[in-house]
Amino acid sequence: MKEVLSEEDLSNAYFVVYLNKMDTVEGYRPKEKILEIMEVERYQNDNRVLFQPCSLKKNMTVEEGIKWLSKNMIALWAMYGATFRLQIKRKL
Repeated sequence: MKEVLSEEDLSNAYFVVYLNKMDTVEGYRPKEKILEIMEVERYQNDNRVLFQPCSLKKNMTVEEGIKWLSKNMIALWAMYGATFRLQIKRKL
């Protein structure tokens, strides 16, 4: 994850990182500890990354991450849509 977030080609990309198993006592670790283990603490305040605690089993907070990503992608497309289309065409 650390390598992906620091990749220069992805500097304009948005990421939702789901921190699953937040509802189980045995698997529970505080968000800060998980980010430390993943060595991504410095990205915690990065506005293009959302570290979303969740429980997929209980559908807990999964939707919030998807809404956050959608909102940011719409804003990004509104600002740079034509530029993105041109870059995609060139790569194809």
